[in-house]
Amino acid sequence: MMTGKTMDMGKQIQIERSARCREIGKKYGALFGIVIFEVIAFVILQVIMWSGVTSASLPVIYGSSIAILLVALGVSILYAVTVFSLGKYYDGFKSAGMIYVLYQGISAFSYTIFGFGRVILSFIASVLGIIYIMSFSSAVEESFELVDTKMASTWARFRKVFLLLQAVQFLSLLFVGYASGRSFSRICLLVMTAAGVILRLWQFILLGESSSAMDKYVNSPT
Repeated sequence: MMTGKTMDMGKQIQIERSARCREIGKKYGALFGIVIFEVIAFVILQVIMWSGVTSASLPVIYGSSIAILLVALGVSILYAVTVFSLGKYYDGFKSAGMIYVLYQGISAFSYTIFGFGRVILSFIASVLGIIYIMSFSSAVEESFELVDTKMASTWARFRKVFLLLQAVQFLSLLFVGYASGRSFSRICLLVMTAAGVILRLWQFILLGESSSAMDKYVNSPT
């Protein structure tokens, strides 16, 4: 039989967990909103830039390019800060945030140089991008272990599919150097690119679902 003290402790743990889930849910919702803003802003700016290209307006093209860079920088900073703030609850988000900053920094710097140096930096950025996704998804999975096992399993499945896709992409690139497999390799790369877009969309949807799942737990804790 549970004593009154045990029940009080259990209730306190439940209250603290609900409060944590409420804050984490808000952070996941913020990340979801940041991605939406990024997509909308880039679409608008790309349309403006294209209008400049078709009308041969250099000021429009130049202004759009600067705006795109500023939006990318602002979104990266805001996204990184939000991920770092989740480190208050789970340490995995701290490492994910640091990796994300390195990934974005090296990606941006790679565009300022040319030649083999850009190839090397782009490769390093790609590796860091993969590590970031793995770290972030692991941290999100951990946040759901005692809250929603189904959502935790979904993030684990996402991570496995993502890692498998990266392995297949790497193997596809190996075929590019062989003439007999060049056409096949190009087809594979196109398929992998499409798969990457779909996987990115899946991650985006999962962020929204994660925010809703946290809110659902707060309103109906089990």
